[in-house]
Amino acid sequence: SAIGRLSREPVGQGLDEIPGLQDLAQQTERSFAEALSGQTVTRNVRFPTRDGWRWHEQTVAPVDGEGAAVEAVAFVSRDVHERRVAEDRIRLLSKLNTVADSLDQEGALSAIARISVPELADWAVVDLVEPTGLRRHHVAQRENGSAELLAGVSRAKPSFSVAQLERLRGGRTLLRSEERRVG
Repeated sequence: SAIGRLSREPVGQGLDEIPGLQDLAQQTERSFAEALSGQTVTRNVRFPTRDGWRWHEQTVAPVDGEGAAVEAVAFVSRDVHERRVAEDRIRLLSKLNTVADSLDQEGALSAIARISVPELADWAVVDLVEPTGLRRHHVAQRENGSAELLAGVSRAKPSFSVAQLERLRGGRTLLRSEERRVG
């Protein structure tokens, strides 16, 4: 569960009994307490599944009985993962735009790589197209990454096909999903 995957079905267990879900358990308990006091609470929470973390919107609301007493609590959870990821990407693009407008080119490119990790990717590599060829400008990775691998990727000479180089020289972007393995 440390990486957002459940190792087995948690049937019959409380959230606080599942490793890695103590924060979610505390948030849920707070929501129930607030609902019992008469408030409706809606929160976005990260919830682990067998396929990794997913964003869920949880609404906890009081159900009134006779008089003003809360008789029960209604709990609704819906998967809002795609919406939340899209919103996060829009916020990231806004940050990147702000950075690009406020710094010199070198500083902006380094900041773009750093900001992209961990919000958008595990790694970000920025290579610059110069008249003499490509130059590796900046490499960023998640905090728990290997320093040795980071150094290797930073030293590696960028490799692109002729078609990819022509695309870059034409001022168009190129998104690569993998970097070749650096020994």
